[in-house]
Parts: sequence; C-alpha cells; structure tokens
Amino acid sequence: MKAIKDIGRQLVEHAEQMETFNARRGIVEELFPYIFEASKRMSLRGISRWLAAEQKIRLSPQAIAKAMRDPGKYWVRMLEAVEPALRIVSSAHDVAPAQILRDPQAWEYVQATPPGFVEPDDETFRSYANAMRELVEFKQRMPPEALRGFLEHVGAVFGEDDKKKGGVHERK
Repeated sequence: MKAIKDIGRQLVEHAEQMETFNARRGIVEELFPYIFEASKRMSLRGISRWLAAEQKIRLSPQAIAKAMRDPGKYWVRMLEAVEPALRIVSSAHDVAPAQILRDPQAWEYVQATPPGFVEPDDETFRSYANAMRELVEFKQRMPPEALRGFLEHVGAVFGEDDKKKGGVHERK
C-alpha cells in the first residue's frame, strides 16, 4: 500500500494539471443569470442536460439546484462586480445608483448626458469611460427576468440612495 504522503502528492499533482478546474469552479457564477432565466421555463435537470449536450459543459442538476436555492449569493457577487462602476457613473450624473439600474429613463439620461465633473483630468475620464462600458455590458448581458431577480434581491443595498436629491426625475 502506498504511503499517505505519496497519495497526497499525486492528488496535488493531478489537481495542478487540471486546466479546467478554475474555469469550472466559476461557471455556475458566470452562467447564473441565464440559469435563473431558463429555470422559469425548464427543469434544472433539463438545463443540466442541455449544457452537457449542446455546450459540453458538465454541471450536475444538484450543482444547479444548490445555486438556485441560494440565489442571493450570486446576486451579491454580481453587485460587488458592478457596484464600483455604478457608483462612478452615479456620482458623475448625480443620479442614484438604484435609479440607474431600475429606471429606463434614468439610464437613457445617463447615456445621453455628459458627466458633470468639477475638475476632470485624464484619469477621471478614463475611469468614467471604463465604468460606462462596464455598465453597458452588464445591462446587455442580463436577461430580463434575471435583472428583475437581481434588483429585487439587491434593492435594499441602494435603498437610501433612492432619496438622493437632484436625481433625474427632480431635474425634469
């Protein structure tokens, strides 16, 4: 019988050789909005089968079910990823972050209006441009039902910002 140390070393070597391990670890997180949306019309087992057959992505129905039992974890991670960009754009336009996400008119306003910087420099403009690009990508990749689920869950995070003065609706 092999020594425990040898077995452990071989296990670690195998883990280091697995190129897809890290990619697969985050696949549920990356696919979560789409899984959430699809789960409104398909069973979790059906989603698992489709991913395996059509995309060669092996996610067990149990892994998908686990994610669906605790969607808040995934919504919070998505918010953490987009929040810095949201705060930059919010500040540049004096519009509440929640309003940018929820209100189509506020989003149109932000896209159509130049940012209001007091003393802009190149870095400020670069940060703003990157933040806008990130928000556009976020809004484009979010399926409608998933966006609603996301907003319901994370709405409390920005609750106090909804009352911010000078928002889009107060200007018009």
